[in-house]
Amino acid sequence: MADFAKILVRAPNWVGDVVMATPAFRALREAFPHARIDLLARPSGLAILAGAPWFDGRIAYDDRGRDRGLLGFLGLAWMCRREGYDLGVLFPNSFGSAFQMFLAGPRRRLGYDLEGRGLLLTDKIRPPMQKGFARGPVKKASLRRVPAPMPIYYLELLERIGISRRGTELELFVTDDEAALGDAFLRENGVAADDLLIALNPGASYGPSKLWREDRFAEVGDALAERHGARILVLCGPGEEPIAAAIEARLGARAIGTSKRPLGLGVLKAVMRRVDLLVTTDTGPRHFAVAFKKPVVCVMGPTDPIYTACNLERTIVEREDVDCGPCMLKVCPLDHRCMERIGSERVVAAAELLLGKSLVAKS
Repeated sequence: MADFAKILVRAPNWVGDVVMATPAFRALREAFPHARIDLLARPSGLAILAGAPWFDGRIAYDDRGRDRGLLGFLGLAWMCRREGYDLGVLFPNSFGSAFQMFLAGPRRRLGYDLEGRGLLLTDKIRPPMQKGFARGPVKKASLRRVPAPMPIYYLELLERIGISRRGTELELFVTDDEAALGDAFLRENGVAADDLLIALNPGASYGPSKLWREDRFAEVGDALAERHGARILVLCGPGEEPIAAAIEARLGARAIGTSKRPLGLGVLKAVMRRVDLLVTTDTGPRHFAVAFKKPVVCVMGPTDPIYTACNLERTIVEREDVDCGPCMLKVCPLDHRCMERIGSERVVAAAELLLGKSLVAKS
């Protein structure tokens, strides 16, 4: 295995993918304990990874704001070029991320050979591909990579430069400032240390096809509050406030709401470390809970479950195996049957099963 003095890591873009890449980040640091490893990520990625011990420097890539457009794209590449990196590691699969890394000039550039970017990489892997028709109402011939659990997918990339596969356990850290803000939020909402705290996470920035009905989330919250005396925390991210507000309205006084003041990602980490169980769609906070070893009930619709079929020891995935799925579409053109057929009673039963195991383990 070659030795590298300076390494630039481009983090994934999606919140959940950043968390699922943490085993690879950890493996990279363990393989090169004396190298300077800098992280290039969106502001959301930097917030998620605050406190992580694997990086020496952090570079924000705000492609939705300050670094948007050609000048921002080239300026960031030039700034990185001046650092003289030996190795660039690309976790996103996009052509743009590979082109920017090429311009940044690391002597070796590691990534998956997808999206026509193979010539931009010096060390590349072509993942297993499959021919066939994309599932869903519109049958289109396609050549797609074979689905694989994302933590393993990222670790396999590192094997190309001689890093043997290590554990797949997700890992997040909470800074002192984040912990203080999380404690303040819980204190303001009267959450005691011995309260049973259950979080509902109904949003999904991916698209409406991942959403489960608001009334069913509320039914789950009502049932768990009534039967177990649980405090019900309703979470939301930017743009998801109306969904959270509708559930909070249905729950009434039982809800600890965030629709008027959504939690930032750093505070969310601190709060997630305190919850006793999370009921969620297949979205980023699901992986926060897994990283903190919390029980999770995931209501899954159009997503292929293979991508997250890892670290499921404390997770129950509720999904319907419908003939049109997993379609991976952002908007369902049919009747949303994959989510509509999942009733609230199924989710309550899964939550109670996990709660029973969790409470027994604590006692």
